[in-house]
Amino acid sequence: MFFPRIISKAKPFSRSKRFLNLRQSLGLRSYASAVADSFNAPKNANGRYTVTLIPGDGIGPEISESVKRIYEAAKVPIEWETVSVTPVMRKGRISIPDEALNSVKKNTIALKGPLATPIGKGHVSLNLTLRRIFHLFANVRPCKSIVGFKTPYDDVNTVLIRENTEGEYSGIEHTVVDGVVQSIKLITRDASEQCARYAFRYAQDIGRNRVTAIHKANIMKLSDGLFLEVAHEVSKDYPDIKFDDVLLDRACLHIVQDPALYSDTVMVMPNLYGDILSDMCAGLIGGLGLTPSANIGKDASIFEAVHGTAPDIAGKDLANPTALLLSSIMMLRHMRLNTYADDIEAAVLKTIADGKHLTRDLANTIASYNQSIANIQDFTPEIEPDSPQNSPISYQAFFRKLLALKMGDQLDCALDLMRRLSPQNMEENLTKLIDIVPDLQEDILNAVDQPLKVKQCKKTGRDYLVAEYNRDGDSTRSPWSNEYDPPYPEGFVTTGKLRKLEITANEAFNIYREMYYDGGYSSAYLWEEGNDGFAGVVLFKKVDEGGDKRKTKGAWDSIHVFSLEEKGRKAHYKLTSTVMLYTITTKPELGDLNLSGNMTRQVAVEYTFEDPQAHIANIGRIIEDMELKMRNLLQEVYFNKTKDIVNDLRSVDSLIEANKQAETRRELVEKILEANRQAAKDENRKGLAEKILNISS
Repeated sequence: MFFPRIISKAKPFSRSKRFLNLRQSLGLRSYASAVADSFNAPKNANGRYTVTLIPGDGIGPEISESVKRIYEAAKVPIEWETVSVTPVMRKGRISIPDEALNSVKKNTIALKGPLATPIGKGHVSLNLTLRRIFHLFANVRPCKSIVGFKTPYDDVNTVLIRENTEGEYSGIEHTVVDGVVQSIKLITRDASEQCARYAFRYAQDIGRNRVTAIHKANIMKLSDGLFLEVAHEVSKDYPDIKFDDVLLDRACLHIVQDPALYSDTVMVMPNLYGDILSDMCAGLIGGLGLTPSANIGKDASIFEAVHGTAPDIAGKDLANPTALLLSSIMMLRHMRLNTYADDIEAAVLKTIADGKHLTRDLANTIASYNQSIANIQDFTPEIEPDSPQNSPISYQAFFRKLLALKMGDQLDCALDLMRRLSPQNMEENLTKLIDIVPDLQEDILNAVDQPLKVKQCKKTGRDYLVAEYNRDGDSTRSPWSNEYDPPYPEGFVTTGKLRKLEITANEAFNIYREMYYDGGYSSAYLWEEGNDGFAGVVLFKKVDEGGDKRKTKGAWDSIHVFSLEEKGRKAHYKLTSTVMLYTITTKPELGDLNLSGNMTRQVAVEYTFEDPQAHIANIGRIIEDMELKMRNLLQEVYFNKTKDIVNDLRSVDSLIEANKQAETRRELVEKILEANRQAAKDENRKGLAEKILNISS
């Protein structure tokens, strides 16, 4: 490898048995959220914990307000920091506002209402974005029958842990040709082990003596096989916990037939299976409105209601806050505020058991959360709750959101169209599209990754790459001279130590590009970001025009945007890599094959550093690893598989001829076999005749 590699030994997970001495109220504490030792946030100046509150969309603000009022009545030592996650455009990408990200990062814990993501429009799910940004590797979904709410099942008590970052939800999919789509299921040893270990520790913490892996390794022998293999390996570190595995379809059948079979185990499984199975279990107890959820990460955890935004009942005092409230109870136990969690849980369960104050999905009124506040007095008599009033919904705000959604639909359609068009004609396609919707010009240009352009530095004569990161109006900054062309005195330039690092980065990546790209172009640009770090982008471009003898041509543009934050002698690096490419083959044996598209991947890692120059080496190896992974993925999965599929499709025209040849081969084989059988018969007759002659003589 060009960039130096530092190998560090991973510290083993501690095997805490802190909760094995559970109290008699274990049956009450149904909604736990281990492992609580990951929460170490300090109290603020008022002696309270600060928790990020993301109200969400639709009914989200209403049910969030319900939780806040119940917490106020229970005198929970929490102060809410309310933030919005309405998406914003950043460097051509739909992203979550910095205010929300910084709040979760600072507080390390958040409670989130439902978020809306339109379907089929090319939107990136905000829920998925939060999971990826904070690497929320485990989704915990307990489902327990609630006394007072009648369903066909009264003995459901399942706990499901879902790997939260990969699997079929990795987002690796593309259209091969019209009517043919590929979707890749990603399973890694690291993610599988992290999730499996959490499942065993969770089982210890809530007093369960079994962990069950749910899988389809009988069919997907490599992907699910790896997940199952890792779970087996992890189980050896927990001899006090039994381990078994069950096929997904069999587990679904068993749970529906007899949920009690899984009341003593913690189920752990890959992403997609967890999504489906957790909702199935929720259906057994009455639906998602009674189901809490926790997303656990190393540096932050987010607790959420998993039901939808229900815009049809928003502002009508009909929403059920139970799921978000139960999720907040999981949050309290995660924060070790068990007494408050017990009191609120008991009040909620008593409200439902009484059956007098239930929401429309449970009965016919919104008064359930008011009654929950009153029931808290049964467990904390000194509390005198105020009478909560529901905040009116602003219809002006509603129509503003509606208008924004309509504009968003136009932009989504435009971006979806651009994704389907070849990057070879990007500028032409953009021009035509902007002519159709001129009002969206700025949004489209910010959102669409355009192929990198090559320009020559007038001062040094060296080539550099042009992108939005070094462009200001019509002027572009050269990384070699740090000057704009045409001159632009107001343009941003790097200075001081950061400029020295930028020069070092360009020289280093120039060598890397010569070694691994065999030519092409590269550029690196840095800028300040915060007090304890900086950010930047590394660009690569390689174009192969083919030639008289070569029948294949193509291009590879890669954009690696990174940021880093220093923490003592360690630095936390985040990288988002985008590749745009096309390849055209005109070989007689393959015919014409034109593949193009783009893909984006993200990674976050932490490395030590001795001095600022070490950042370049660390960033270099992260980018090198990412380039290698993306090249291998494209080479081994996309292009090779695509060629096979296309070749198979193109063989359809000669199917009749192929069938004729197969029939001829079968006839030939039959004739050979018949000839062999006849020869054997003749040989037998000859032998018999000789025996008769011998006897006669």
